[in-house]
Formats: sequence, structure tokens, C-alpha cells
Amino acid sequence: MVKPRFNGKDTIACYLANKEGYTYEKALNLVNQVISIIKSSLIEGKNVEIEGLGILKIMSREPKRAIRRGLRRIKPTILTLNKQKKTIKLKKHIFWEGTDC
Repeated sequence: MVKPRFNGKDTIACYLANKEGYTYEKALNLVNQVISIIKSSLIEGKNVEIEGLGILKIMSREPKRAIRRGLRRIKPTILTLNKQKKTIKLKKHIFWEGTDC
């Protein structure tokens, strides 16, 4: 039985190794390939739907700015707080009973 060393990819790889019968190295390679496919799809601007989790989509963000007081006799400074122009958001799907989805 393989125990996870870290959280994230390692936990998924250990699950695949223990429950599905893969070796740990093969399971970790499989997880890395899936994550690279998800990354490349998001870079291309596509939405990624993961069943049971939701939809990953790229959202653009407006930069937030703040004015900070300077030191003595120096003008106030305008700072950009979030420098990332894009971020990934998870939009969850909640399916109610009786819907056609």
C-alpha cells in the first residue's frame, strides 16, 4: 500500500496505485499528463469540464490600484495590487433532481 507524501497530485497517484492497481510511478505519470492536458486547454482559452466537480474557465481581471502615502516630502505613490491579468475560476454545476441535465 502506497501512502501519499504530499497533498495534491501525490494523493491522486496513491489512490490510483492502491485502488486501480497501477504502479506509483505510472500513476504519477498519468496524473501529470492529465494536468498538462488541462493546462494546455486552458491556455488555448477553452473551458474544461470535470464531471462531478464543475467547469474550469479563464477569467480576466481588472488591475486594482491603491494610493499609498509616501515618505516625508515625497509624492503619494500609485501601486498595482493584483498584477495577474487572468485567473482560473471554478464554476460549480449543481444538478437538482428532476432536471433534464
